[in-house]
This record gives sequence, C-alpha cells and structure tokens, in this order.
Amino acid sequence: MFHRWLLGVLGLITTTGLAGGGTQVVPSVEFTQDGRSLSCWAEVLGGSGLVDDMAEPADFFPFDATVNASTSGGFSESEGLAFGSASQSSTISTFAAEGRGEAFASVSSTPKEPGCGVFTYANGYSSFFVNFTIAEPTALTVSARVEAQTTGCCQGSAYTVFEINKADPFQQVFRVEAQVSAGESADQEDSQTIMLQPGDYFIQAVAEVNMPEICGTEESGTGSWEFVVDFGDRDRDGLLDIWEIEGIDVNNDGTIDLDLPTLGANPDRKDLFVEIDAMTGREPMAQALADVVAAFDNAPVAPAGAGQLAGISLHAIVDETGLPLVDWPNSFADFDTFKSAHFGTPTERASGNWENIRTAREWAFRYCAFANTYNGGSSSGLAEYPGNDFIVSLGGWSTPGGTKDQQAGTFMHELGHCLGLGHGGIDSVNYKPNYYSVMNYHWQTPQSGYPELWRLDYSRERLADLNESRLLEPDGLGAFEPLYATVFVPFTANSQWSWAGLADGNAADWDDDGMIDATTVAVDTNLACPLCSGCTCSGTPGELLRGNDDWATLWYHLTGPANFADGHEVTTIDEEFDLADFNANELIPQPPLAACPGDADGDGLVNFVDLNIVLDSWGMPGPEGDVDASGFVDFADLNLVLDSWGGGCR
Repeated sequence: MFHRWLLGVLGLITTTGLAGGGTQVVPSVEFTQDGRSLSCWAEVLGGSGLVDDMAEPADFFPFDATVNASTSGGFSESEGLAFGSASQSSTISTFAAEGRGEAFASVSSTPKEPGCGVFTYANGYSSFFVNFTIAEPTALTVSARVEAQTTGCCQGSAYTVFEINKADPFQQVFRVEAQVSAGESADQEDSQTIMLQPGDYFIQAVAEVNMPEICGTEESGTGSWEFVVDFGDRDRDGLLDIWEIEGIDVNNDGTIDLDLPTLGANPDRKDLFVEIDAMTGREPMAQALADVVAAFDNAPVAPAGAGQLAGISLHAIVDETGLPLVDWPNSFADFDTFKSAHFGTPTERASGNWENIRTAREWAFRYCAFANTYNGGSSSGLAEYPGNDFIVSLGGWSTPGGTKDQQAGTFMHELGHCLGLGHGGIDSVNYKPNYYSVMNYHWQTPQSGYPELWRLDYSRERLADLNESRLLEPDGLGAFEPLYATVFVPFTANSQWSWAGLADGNAADWDDDGMIDATTVAVDTNLACPLCSGCTCSGTPGELLRGNDDWATLWYHLTGPANFADGHEVTTIDEEFDLADFNANELIPQPPLAACPGDADGDGLVNFVDLNIVLDSWGMPGPEGDVDASGFVDFADLNLVLDSWGGGCR
C-alpha cells in the first residue's frame, strides 16, 4: 500500500581549501537539481471516493523546495483524514553545503458509530542528495543533527539519517542516525573535522515516517535532519575566512581588490554587506538604518562554533545620494541601468583595477537602491527571491520616501527576500496569524491603531502550524511567553478582523463566537483584506499555515540561484506591500492589550470564554477562574465577570 516517488539530485563541488603562500583558491560549485520526495496514502474500509491532491510550488528554487500532499475522503460509514507534507531547504554554495529537511505525517480517524472499521496509512518521506569532488586533500568540518518522533501510533516508525560516503570505492565517512518506533523519540547530533582525500563523494540525508496501521484518533510522526559541511568559512556567512582576514584578491596577483577587514568583516561573526545608493529626497534616514543594524546585531543567531560570536553584523553602507529623482516604469530593467552606473564607489569605478574590484564586490555585497516609485504605483519595494538586489520605493506614500519606521521595516522586508524569506517565511502565504515577522504584510510597518505591537524583527521562533480545516482553539498559538507575553496578532473570522494572544497559554477564539470550542473549527484565518476597498480579496480556506523561525533559515551566501548573476530570474511580486495594503491594515480595529477585571483568559475582553472558565473552575483554588485573586473560585469571581461583561481595556 505504500509508495514513493523520488526526484534525483545532481551536483558538483570542486574545492581545494586554501593553498599556502597567501594564494587564495576559491572553491566553486555547480548545483543543477534539487531532490524531493513525498508519499501519502490513506484508506478507509468500506468507503470510496478517495481524493489525492499533489501540489508543487510554481517557483522552483534549488535551495528551498516544498512538496505538500493531502489525501482525504468523506464516507457514509466512517470519516477519515490523512495528510502528510515533506519540505527541505538545502544550500550548495561556493563555500559550504548546508541542508535541513522534514518529513511529517498525521492521521485523524473518527468512526461515526461503534463498530465501524477504520484502517489508514500515512507516510511521509523527504530526501536530499548531492555529489561533489575533492581535487586535493581537504579538511572539512561536518556537523549533523537528526531527529525522529512518533506519537500514539499503534504501529509506526520515524527514521532519519545523514551521511557522507566516498563514491568509489564505497566507504562511509560520516554518519548520524536516529530511528524510533511507535510512541518514541530520538535526537542525535555529532560534529567533527574530517580529512578527505581526492576523489568523488556524495552527501545524503533522508527523513521517513511510516505508519502502516493507525488505531487511535490522533496519530502523527515526524523526522527531520540538518547538516553543515564547512569548506573554509568558519562563521558560515558565505565569506571565506581568508577574505575576512586579508581581503579579497580576485586574480591572485598579490593585490587586495576589496579590503573587507577595513570594512568591518570578522571571520568569527556572520557579516552581511549592503551597498545603498539613493535618489534625491529618498535617502534613508540614518536612524532607520541604525535600527535595522541593531535588529541584526541582536538577532538570536547562535555562534557557528567555539570562539564564534552570536548575532549578525549588518554593514548597511550608504554610498551615493542625491541621484536624479525619477520613476522607474520598467522596475528591474531600470534598476539594472541604475546599478550599472552606480555600483561601487566613484573612486573604485575610476580605478584601472575596477574589473577586479567589481568582481570582489559582487562576491561580498548585496545592492539596494532607495528609489522613488516603479511601474507608476505605490509599491514599497521589490527584491530578488533570493538574490543580491532589492529596491526600497516609498515615493508614492503619504510621507514621500517614508517615515523612519516605514523605511526600516521596508528595507528589512526586502532584504529578507534576498536572504530567502517569503511573505510566510518558509513560503509566500501572507497574513498568517502564526507568523510574527516584518516579512508578513501585517507587520512590515507600524499601524496607527496598534503601533506598540510592531517590532522591527524577523520571526524568532517557529510557531505551531495551523490547519485551517481543523483549528484547535484551546491550543492558541503557543509562543514562548517571555518574548510575546503582551502581543496580540490579527486574524479573520466571518470576514471580520479579530485578535489572538500570541503568548503560550492563550486560547484563540478562531471562529469569533465568544467561546473556546472543545472540537475543531474551520476558519480562513488569513483572508487578506476583509475590510479593504479598492484591493482584491480572495478566500483561501483550508490552508496549512506553517510557522517559521526566520533567523534560523536565512540564506547568507551570494552564490547559488541565477539571481546572484546579472538579471533577475525570480523576484517578489511586481506590486509588493503598497499604500492600499497599508490603508487596509489601518482599518483593523484596536486590539486589547491589557487584562481587565473579570478577564479570566487574559485576552483583554470579558465574554463567554471568561464565564465558562469561572464556571468550569467553580469551587477550586485557582488560579484558573480566580479573577479576584482571592485564592478560591466563588460568587465573587462570577460577579466580577458579570459586572465587567462586554468590556475591554487598553
């Protein structure tokens, strides 16, 4: 009953590390195809009409490929639902091989009446393979972690493995494995430096979840893997250690073409360099860039290894300003002309060594233009996804050029696209309530109705996935409370805006009926613009809204997809977050921000939810339902709820 399909992966890495005598030997990579596979199968005995739906994203990136599958059916004697998804993110860059992937399968089966037989299968599978060649003896640092878990399965298993093998003759060089059976979990990791002799090698990583017999009501399994193979970039920021220590010598003639150490590069901390040129009146405010630099400096990015520093050093370097203020009717085509004229400093462009300097800058710098408008609209920006080029274009906004926070939020948003982030982090699904990041249109800029909730930040943790067909209101969003204790996020219910508390322990009234339902509910929580006039709204019910830890998934390397060469293969949509979207967000009503008397669940409103909590906790010592903090749930708590009924506070 189980089947699997697999796409092959081809790749070639040629590296020699760093030769002696100061000569810089740059590793090179050709990565031609990614590999993904997933299987999901379900059967309900006595039923018929099984529906399979397999979908792949329209934009195919070698570093970030997602396959989703769902299998479902409605039957006269019983009901069954099985769905599985596998995703992987893998990087084969000039200086390192990195990857992460996950396989997931879950089943919910509920017989309509006693005695109905339910027999289901759920399987998830994700894999990654890459071939590479070592030209001469090379030391590689290899770190790998594999994880597997199953929950409640009568019979089932999760299996994950990462390994490097020598192709001919076959020899296992490095392996980390975790395997579990029903109801178990395992987590294994290892790191070591290995010396590879010349020859052909291949890396493989696999995660598989196999649940052939399900007898409970909620069964699930996951398998995941991640690894890094370091080719001489110890902080793994895409800049070779020798570049960050000595500077970049493009043609190995002994002349440093770009002095990265003087610009602030550090081989022991991740560095990102961005050159900024700006039109007259559209220059970035110094404090706006300083705020973004501070956000990266405070990023929850752990040190890459011993002796390394946490966080990211963002070098946002403003070069030329006061350039002609013009519209760009052809978006990136006009941008290319602008960049060709202004990339690099005027002194560098006038140098007889400009060809080598330009190449060195392309190896180290992303490029941003603070422009007026493009395509005659009010779009805030445009970016390659991922890539090295992006635009901030706030000339058509109410404050031409944008306020400080609008500039900061838009710069960080468009840079995020270059670093591999979509509007949903791991994908381009927008307005997710479980995605608190400047990449989400809800949070790209502050809104006047709730400015205190805005943070200039990418997502700091992966919040729980939300299946819009099966939302569990008691679970809420479950964020880490010290980070998000006072944060509320907007969502839609019945085509109206509502709010959910982000912190752990807050239930979410997804269907906005004033009650926390014990059974699952179905709500299109990210309907983009229920109150918007003048913009297009379309429903997207039944989506699986996936959370994302942005800081953990950034693409640092300036190599890989075609976007890192001249031209623009994959960009964000031609009309990014614009003035109409901003005004639509302005229509969102103000959220509750503080607990009120009688507010048992801490959502800032007093309603049926609070009443039910008090009644369910009646006669108990609390703290649930003890809204007057007397140490006991009694009539005093009930009266406090009734006296505050329908109220809210800020």
